[in-house]
Amino acid sequence: VEGFVQTRRSVTQLNHQVVSALVDAGVPAVGLSPCGVWTTSNRQPDQTAAGIAAVQALLQQGMMPVLHGDCVLDSQLGVTILSGDTIIRVLAEVLKPQYCVFLTDVAGLYTAPPDVDPQAQLIPAVEVHADGSWQVPAAMDGSSAAGSNSGAGSSSSRQLSVQFAAADHDTTGGIAAKVQEAAGVVLTGCPVIIAQAGTEAGVAAVLQGPCAFEDSPAANRHQNSQQIMGTVLRFAGT
Repeated sequence: VEGFVQTRRSVTQLNHQVVSALVDAGVPAVGLSPCGVWTTSNRQPDQTAAGIAAVQALLQQGMMPVLHGDCVLDSQLGVTILSGDTIIRVLAEVLKPQYCVFLTDVAGLYTAPPDVDPQAQLIPAVEVHADGSWQVPAAMDGSSAAGSNSGAGSSSSRQLSVQFAAADHDTTGGIAAKVQEAAGVVLTGCPVIIAQAGTEAGVAAVLQGPCAFEDSPAANRHQNSQQIMGTVLRFAGT
């Protein structure tokens, strides 16, 4: 119970700070907590209709709902953590946005954690297949990398190795779970961009979507003709 209460206090305080910054910038933002509205069953979204309806109602009134990962009730476990990435996947299935943006503390998906491996390479594109597996097409060294819907990268002698890590305090699976949920969003028909928060790339991702990361004049206008850095996940063949 103590962990549930303290975690909720932390995430709601952060949500308040984000909403306050948006309101100060002129955005009609409204904080919306999943706890008490969204529930899970063995960590998978279960009762979501009321939460989705609340988001839709605010959007229809011209407001911007700001949700967050949260502690929720779970029919099998009692309580658990519902990741914000999972919430986005569920919402994408219903709202059908043109694209989704995952903002992180790094420029995108790397071949290894860039804070510990100086040889880590940014992966600019990922293809998601109908079964939820994903592949890196035409990787930097001419090889390819593949992953499964479990979020674990696999490799062979002809594949680019992708290694995932999660911080000790991250109870939602770290970047591996983020890629898994991003692939799930792509399967709803919505491309996903992973970019760094607080950078020109992050701004370009939000305002322009996937086209900001293509080798075109529109993609280069934010950084003096230098290509914006990030990772774009699309459905294979599109």
